[in-house]
Amino acid sequence: MKEIYKTSKICPVCFSSDKIYRSRARNGFERLINSTKILSMYRCHECGWRGIKWKKIRFDFKLTRVIKYILVVFLSYFIVILVLKQVFKISYFK
Repeated sequence: MKEIYKTSKICPVCFSSDKIYRSRARNGFERLINSTKILSMYRCHECGWRGIKWKKIRFDFKLTRVIKYILVVFLSYFIVILVLKQVFKISYFK
């Protein structure tokens, strides 16, 4: 799924809007933080604050894709039941 990262565009220190941007990593720990899917380093251009914020992740999903996944899960379930009945002679599945 295509992931779109958004952050609340409000600085936690000066509460300025639309002045906060993602910051580059300066050391190994910050590279580790930036490599996660849920945390990232940010900087405020208004007050100079620099710190870690949660990323808000919104998944771009389509109903047809969800229906396909549900069908694959149900089909897999019925195939497993059929194999258990036919090959292993397990009869307690109805």
